[in-house]
Amino acid sequence: MPVISYNLNIPFATHNPSTDQPNMLTNTNAINTLVNVDHYTFDDPKAGTHKQVSLTNEAAPGVPAGSSGVLYANLANGQSWPFWQNGLGSFQMMGQQSIGANGYISLGGIIFQWGSTTAVTSSSSTPVVFPLTFPTAVFSVQATVVTNDNSTIRFSILNDATTAGFTTTQTSSSHFTRLYWFAVGN
Repeated sequence: MPVISYNLNIPFATHNPSTDQPNMLTNTNAINTLVNVDHYTFDDPKAGTHKQVSLTNEAAPGVPAGSSGVLYANLANGQSWPFWQNGLGSFQMMGQQSIGANGYISLGGIIFQWGSTTAVTSSSSTPVVFPLTFPTAVFSVQATVVTNDNSTIRFSILNDATTAGFTTTQTSSSHFTRLYWFAVGN
């Protein structure tokens, strides 16, 4: 971010305007420099619109009177992330992510994870390890099986899912070729 020179109290009431003219010119030129930090400048066809929003990491600033909330940046797990603060508290808006066939993303304190595992044969158990261990709890695990025929597949998740994963077992005679799963927690 550029250092922007600006002179307060210019023009001064008792000064001759020609005395303050160099400082007024500095102040006027500073406006375009200031706007250019996150906006297109006055001489651009997109003048005044945002190029981006730059935030500096800071502690929760508090919600100003008359405001519904504030957007700010702070560190989470050593990385800078956007946060929203309102009357209920501060919430990380987006967070860690690993996008792929087996992956996860955190949004607003909720973590979504997904993946798949290969074939499970009859009467065997298959452990599924989440790509990211949930820090607090697992709310739900959903699973869909893919079969190589039209047979009815009966499977279950053994016990409750833990923050690290779950184990699935099959109780039917045929087998499924793939298990797709989706988990939500925090």
